[in-house]
Amino acid sequence: MIRIYCIGCSWSQGYPDFIEKAHKVPLHGHGLWYIHDVMNDLDLSKFEKIIVQLPTPIRFKGSGGDTLKTMNEFIMNGMTDKKLLEAYKKEIKSIFFDYQRCTFLLYNTGGYPFRYPWDFGEDVENEMLMYMADEYIPHIYVKLEDKHDAKSHNDMHPSTLADKKCAEIVKRYL
Repeated sequence: MIRIYCIGCSWSQGYPDFIEKAHKVPLHGHGLWYIHDVMNDLDLSKFEKIIVQLPTPIRFKGSGGDTLKTMNEFIMNGMTDKKLLEAYKKEIKSIFFDYQRCTFLLYNTGGYPFRYPWDFGEDVENEMLMYMADEYIPHIYVKLEDKHDAKSHNDMHPSTLADKKCAEIVKRYL
């Protein structure tokens, strides 16, 4: 059984619980740049696979914090969606360059990370998926938006159900 390192924002809190030999590091409220910094400070050599769950690009600062405050700074500093997404793509590529065993996880259960808390547009997920495909960056896309039906699953909480479904899809890739 391979050992898997799962890192990301709070959305990486639950799905690794359903994957055997997964070590999870949920960095609540943090962005991709901070995640990369944390990865650089660790010895990841004992893991065969690294899954990086993509947080919202609006958390463009090195550390986490108040997302609303960060969004206001985004607006006040004249940052555009396009500039931010280009910087985000460069950071994805930089992480992949540093960690060839890395696979990126785009885990969407309600518009997050690209349509909520900031709406980067209807086609942003496709843009990001095409970018990763064009750059040969391994990725997994899990879209469970509007697919929660807790009553048909023994009253399992919708977020637990989403995490379980996400883990199933991730395991198929591994």
